[in-house]
Amino acid sequence: MDVVVIILVLGALAVLIFKRFGSFVYYVAFVDIFLRLIDFLGNNIPPINGFINTYFPSSVSGIISMYSSGIFEIVLLWLLFANYVAFECYIVKTFFKKK
Repeated sequence: MDVVVIILVLGALAVLIFKRFGSFVYYVAFVDIFLRLIDFLGNNIPPINGFINTYFPSSVSGIISMYSSGIFEIVLLWLLFANYVAFECYIVKTFFKKK
């Protein structure tokens, strides 16, 4: 139940901070890409492997899986998937707009 409250509060803050939906989509994608890059570095540089694996999650979906379970986890993962689809649409739209 605590995770639900935390996610709702973070979602409310994100809506207040990012007035547009596109900004929120870019923010979530940026955080996920950053976490995946950190995870890659941790897996391929042995001296920092322990530090990275201790203090950084592997991705946003890893955070969702770690702190939730059941139908709530499935719903959050589908929302994350929808966010990735929206991010991909924004990227393609930007690519074709520049050409």
